[in-house]
Amino acid sequence: MNKKLKRMAVCAALLAGLALLAGCFPPSPSHTRATAYKRGGMHIWYRNTSGKVGHHMYATPRGNCTPSWDYSTFRHLSGALPPGLRFHGSRLEGVPQTPGRYLMTVRFGNVLCKGVKQGDRTVRVPIYITGVAAQRLD
Repeated sequence: MNKKLKRMAVCAALLAGLALLAGCFPPSPSHTRATAYKRGGMHIWYRNTSGKVGHHMYATPRGNCTPSWDYSTFRHLSGALPPGLRFHGSRLEGVPQTPGRYLMTVRFGNVLCKGVKQGDRTVRVPIYITGVAAQRLD
C-alpha cells in the first residue's frame, strides 16, 4: 500500500473513532438496554408528582423498560401521604389539601421487564404541593 492510501486509511479510522465519541453512531439501543438490565439498571419513578391545593392530581409509576414492565406486589413503606391523596393500586391520586414537600418510599415486588425478572425495586417518591390550604371561617 502506498503512503497516500495508508494516510487516507488512518484518517478514515480516526474520523470513525471521533464520530463514535461524538455519538454519531451510538451502540444498538437493544444492546445498551440489555446491559443495563443485567446490571440492575431497571429504574422506576413517578410522573406528575407536583400538584396544587384543591386541584385533582394523579401520579403514575413509569419504568425505563420499553415496551412493557410489570410487577406483582406494591407496598407503601414509609413517609406520609399529603392530606387528600391516596394510593389506588400504585397510582397516587386525589385532591391535595395542604401545601408542602413530602417524601415517601414505596416498593414494587417481583418486577418484570419484557418478561425477565428484575427483583424488587424500592422507589423514593418526592411530592410537591403548592397553593394555600383552605382556612376555616369562624
